[in-house]
Amino acid sequence: MTDASIALRRSEEIEARLPKLRGFLATHDFVKNADYRGLFGVSRSVALRELRRLANEGFVEMVGERGGARYVPRPGTLAGRTKVNADRVNPS
Repeated sequence: MTDASIALRRSEEIEARLPKLRGFLATHDFVKNADYRGLFGVSRSVALRELRRLANEGFVEMVGERGGARYVPRPGTLAGRTKVNADRVNPS
């Protein structure tokens, strides 16, 4: 698998998760790594990678550090956007 095909697959996976994440954030002020893992049944490293990607793309903002980090939705981003940048290859 090439880096481009991996990036595309990961983008599609994150896009598929956005509606459920929106629903969660409609009733919560933020999402933590543990919340994300529980919602989507992914590992700690996958949750971290995807949350960082969503932060890098402007969907959420990371507040805090390490174990206390939480991800707060940026105004209007989760409500209006449905696509993540498939061209971005995130090596982590």
